[in-house]
Amino acid sequence: MAVGKRLAADAAGAGEASSSAAAAAAAAEEPLDEAELLFRTSRGAGERVSWLNKYLSALEAFEAFLRSEGILEPRPPTPRVPLPGGGMLSIVADAIRSVDDVAKTLVFEWQSALGGGGGFEKLFGLSAEKAATTALLAAALRNAGTAAAAAAAAAAAAAASNKGGASGDGSGGEDSSSGAALINAAALFRRAAGLYDAIASAGDSAASLPPLAELRPSAARALSCLCLADAQALAAAKAKSAAVRGSAWAGAAQLYHRSGKESAADASSASAADSAGEGAGGSAAVPPPPLAAASAAAAALAAARARASAAQAAFAEEAGGSSAGAVPDPGIAMAHLREGLAALQAGKKAAERVDDEQQQRRRKNSSSGGGGGATPPLGSSSSSSWAAAFEAEAKTFERASARLDRERLTVYMTTVPSSAPAAPAARVVVAASAATAPAATPGLF
Repeated sequence: MAVGKRLAADAAGAGEASSSAAAAAAAAEEPLDEAELLFRTSRGAGERVSWLNKYLSALEAFEAFLRSEGILEPRPPTPRVPLPGGGMLSIVADAIRSVDDVAKTLVFEWQSALGGGGGFEKLFGLSAEKAATTALLAAALRNAGTAAAAAAAAAAAAAASNKGGASGDGSGGEDSSSGAALINAAALFRRAAGLYDAIASAGDSAASLPPLAELRPSAARALSCLCLADAQALAAAKAKSAAVRGSAWAGAAQLYHRSGKESAADASSASAADSAGEGAGGSAAVPPPPLAAASAAAAALAAARARASAAQAAFAEEAGGSSAGAVPDPGIAMAHLREGLAALQAGKKAAERVDDEQQQRRRKNSSSGGGGGATPPLGSSSSSSWAAAFEAEAKTFERASARLDRERLTVYMTTVPSSAPAAPAARVVVAASAATAPAATPGLF
């Protein structure tokens, strides 16, 4: 789509006194079309973030121009003139246009990234366009964070391989470059969470559900929790102590679970509004299927890694040095790994649902050139299949459990408790970055 040309055409069709709006659209056409060209030719996540920032700036400049020309002034009361013989004549001031009059003549089309590849929805006005662009910017920031985390994970895996292998608790090895990349990735996730929080706050005061799924309050909160959970998972991966790492992974599981609850609430509210005829309809009425299943799978993976960290804390070198007289306990460690394996088995079912839904979406979008879907679990080695990532994680747990069992029987001669030991206490160590409010975005931030 030619954004600038469409703005000009919409403004030109607004009726009397729209010449200034048309001039403003024409003035904005070049930077908007340049930004769109950058988006179409961009390949990296960082380039898309840059494009979206440029586009938001262009929208702000366009709105500022309208305000400087006095087009966005409040409409004065309609003059009422007495008629000879009685009565009143209402003179409609068509030449005076209010902010709503101008804004709602600008029509934009969006396809929801969460709507399962449905049709395009119409958005009216600059505020709605900026809200949708903000949601897309948040998604681009999360994608950039995922790419940075994947690069850091690859570097950490290489470092761990040089040191003789990684553990099954998601820690691995780390050098200075991968550590800096993890910090950068976490910052991107936190920025995305802040933008989604701003969208959710704006949606809470809306009279009806927005036409795009990602602009609905519960969906935006679910995505915010998802981004924070990803940042929390990176904090867990950086933790040096197994005990601290276990609490951090438990915190990530808590955030992923919260994301799933918000996603379920969003699906319920969207279905209720659609049944009552109050929703936007179309693709926005379809709840985002992969999000709830992906959150459940990621929560299970994080809970399993919390157990793996607890097992390491019970048996690793630090167990013997943490307090006077403490000795490694492979029985307790095996009990933690057993609980972790149970979490992985439950999570694999959700992971299989994610894979099935992604395949359905790819088939649905193949004819239109669409794509996308949920990214694999953060920190996993799989590039396409969630279920495969869970199978690989389970094998790591099984190998660790077999090694511990040999130690338990031949060296320590301890038993495995029949009841499960307590899971690590959750500790959330990340928070959303406050969204920076654009200069003229009433009702959004």
